[in-house]
Amino acid sequence: MRYSIPSTEPVSRLLRRAGGWRGISDWARDRGFRPDTALLVIRRWYGRTDRRPHGGISRQIMAQLEADLAALPAGERAAAKEVA
Repeated sequence: MRYSIPSTEPVSRLLRRAGGWRGISDWARDRGFRPDTALLVIRRWYGRTDRRPHGGISRQIMAQLEADLAALPAGERAAAKEVA
């Protein structure tokens, strides 16, 4: 059984627009998270509505991401979640 890993490109585009970060790794370093952990968490949890992250670091990463993207129009964020 194969499953595809969701792309993080829509999130990277949103971060460039929201705060000028070059991508997720740049955003993660700026916020004090390990880039590899942030990439994994965003791939796993961004755009999901059925469940919330379980671990403390995952919750912190997703909460910070949502806070940083809150300045963007809701329609733009929703479109990225559908693609991811």
